[in-house]
Amino acid sequence: MKRSCKSYNFVYGLGLKETQDIEVNNQLVKIGINSGDVKVWYHKGMYPSEPLFVETPGGSSEDDGIILSVVLDLQKQSSFLLLLNASDLTEIARAYAPVHLPIGLHGMFYHK
Repeated sequence: MKRSCKSYNFVYGLGLKETQDIEVNNQLVKIGINSGDVKVWYHKGMYPSEPLFVETPGGSSEDDGIILSVVLDLQKQSSFLLLLNASDLTEIARAYAPVHLPIGLHGMFYHK
């Protein structure tokens, strides 16, 4: 059986900032697989869902696009759709929902 895989330079995911008391993913991370470079989006009291990469049509590099994540904002007791620049995780925009949206379980791991 023939298998082919594409080589990638970046991975996006969720992380747990160690300084928090609650064990729920609370940061978005981008890791350069070859370089080891790590970029983080973190705001206290905010809990993102698994990041989704959307490439720029005809983009010039592998990380040319945006990251989408639904984030629970505890202070406002609401959720928002977060748009980040995929290359450096700088914030582009937030679109708040009128209610809080449940945090998804996909990508979450819990101890027994």
